[in-house]
Amino acid sequence: MAEDFGRYWVAGLIMAVATGLINTLTYIIGRWRPIFYPEWLIGLLTGIAGVSMFILVPWIYGRLVEFIYIHFISGED
Repeated sequence: MAEDFGRYWVAGLIMAVATGLINTLTYIIGRWRPIFYPEWLIGLLTGIAGVSMFILVPWIYGRLVEFIYIHFISGED
């Protein structure tokens, strides 16, 4: 691991940035409350966003980890 420390460091940095981005997006989505929409529509949109994030976030993380491993850690292109 000592010989590939730079690759691990870059991979960790990329994962930290991705985690911060997802955290920021979920905060913004959670705080968004339009005044002119009915409450049932806000509930429906929140439910759709929640289900989408429940499915997409693990898939995106998996693809990102795979990309980081292939391009930064294993050295294969």
